[in-house]
Amino acid sequence: MTQQPPIKIPINWLLLDGVGAVLFALGAAEHFADINLLPASVNFEYRGVVMMMVGVLLMLPFVLAMLNQVRARAETKVIK
Repeated sequence: MTQQPPIKIPINWLLLDGVGAVLFALGAAEHFADINLLPASVNFEYRGVVMMMVGVLLMLPFVLAMLNQVRARAETKVIK
């Protein structure tokens, strides 16, 4: 039985995922707990919801890349 190489995680997507997670957390704190951590100069209506949506969009490339790698690994395993 041959051992497959580990899944490679690109550092730029990992950093983008981290930034997205922080932005999502700030948006959730703003929207649900009314905790304002950003300055008033960037205040607009639905700021928490927008920050959460942008955070999710920033996290998507990492998740999709991991799903593609896992799918490709499963397909090669089925083909062999």
